[in-house]
Amino acid sequence: MNIVAAGSHALTVTAAAYNDYTTTVNVLAGGTVDVGRIDLRAAYTPEPVPPSYSWVPVSAPSPVPDPRMVVTINGKQVRVTAKKEQEHDGRTVLRLIADSDLVRSWVVGGEDIVIDIDNEDPVVKVDLPAEALQVLLSAKPSAAIRIGVNGASYSVPLYVLSDLKNRATVTVVIAKMADSARRQLDEVLTRQGYDMLAEPMSFELYSNGDVRIEGEDTYLKRTFLINDAAGSDRSTVVWVDDAGKPRFVPSILEGETATFYSPYNGVYTAVRSNRTFEDIQGHWAQSNIERMANKLIVNGSADGMFDPNRTVTRAEFVAMLVRALGLTEKPQLSSYSDVGPNGIWYTGAIGAASAAGLIEGYADGSFRPDARITREQVAVMLARAARYAGELPPKDASTLESFSDYAQVSDWAKGATADLLAAGMIEGVGKAAFAPQAFATRAQSTVLLNRMLLYLNFMN
Repeated sequence: MNIVAAGSHALTVTAAAYNDYTTTVNVLAGGTVDVGRIDLRAAYTPEPVPPSYSWVPVSAPSPVPDPRMVVTINGKQVRVTAKKEQEHDGRTVLRLIADSDLVRSWVVGGEDIVIDIDNEDPVVKVDLPAEALQVLLSAKPSAAIRIGVNGASYSVPLYVLSDLKNRATVTVVIAKMADSARRQLDEVLTRQGYDMLAEPMSFELYSNGDVRIEGEDTYLKRTFLINDAAGSDRSTVVWVDDAGKPRFVPSILEGETATFYSPYNGVYTAVRSNRTFEDIQGHWAQSNIERMANKLIVNGSADGMFDPNRTVTRAEFVAMLVRALGLTEKPQLSSYSDVGPNGIWYTGAIGAASAAGLIEGYADGSFRPDARITREQVAVMLARAARYAGELPPKDASTLESFSDYAQVSDWAKGATADLLAAGMIEGVGKAAFAPQAFATRAQSTVLLNRMLLYLNFMN
């Protein structure tokens, strides 16, 4: 027996397979202590778990989507940064952003840069850095960038962009109209007697997103798809003004493709009409008059007549010439003393012709719009128009001697008349005479404009 000193002590009871039990007892001198019944709880021993050798797959992180898409540039596939946007009318937009290094790389290779985009978004925008375009222009001053998408294409000569600041961004836009706008335009054209032959397309050129770049004196080449039933004699590409009125655009229609030329941004489509006039049936110029009427270049009178043998005023011929070149009217640029304010029908045409260098006034500052125009005056204007839109053969005044009355051609008209004769645009009247001072008729003027457009390849 162990003797325990009097006082308070901790008593611990232990047993195998049981949890320890501890309690406090108070020991008195000379006595024994009864701690009563003690119940021990069995200890919990978990069953051993065998090791696991199974493989639990771990999900790989989601790949970051590539913000680029593949386009074809000069026959090679290239990845270009792409963004999806939306116009205010709900049309989806694909915006391609060409970086400076990519544009600079185009210095190597062929002359023109051809970008083909396989995409179905109705609006496609291509951003190009002006700084890199200037480098490209220095290396290839005659080059153009051609962008093709949605069956349409837009060719922009680099020199058109030569005046932009280096920090600018050039945006080329090719867009289909919204469905509602297309239906509305179709209805407007139908009411005017035209059948629409092509999906209306908008071609735009911007600097920094909102400043329009116009071609000014440069005809920018575009193409789109048309109804293959379009006959070139009665059909044409048109530019549609803000009032929904179609304006002739120089264009070649071949199969399902229309190739057309215009300096301006805007909406283009193709139309067909069937215009003729009662008083030209059997006339020697009937086919030319009908073709030019369906090209929206010449008009008849309110009674449905054309008056083919009536002489033409200077203002009337200028108006036809401006329409034939596809130029927009510029009433604010008319500065002749006898050409009235904007309200006069010919002011805009005279302003446009003056700005393009097609006409000159008289020494007294007048234009004499109501004076009848002579055949040699027509020749001078036509020669200037042909040079404005293209070029003429080298001048050879001796060719005028083929006209029996060549000596009657005014000195100021001899060069232009010789040029047109060499180009096959003019012929004589009667017995091989040119009749330079004779007044030109509406039929003669129409035929000459027809020949000019065919010579310039502005029509077929």
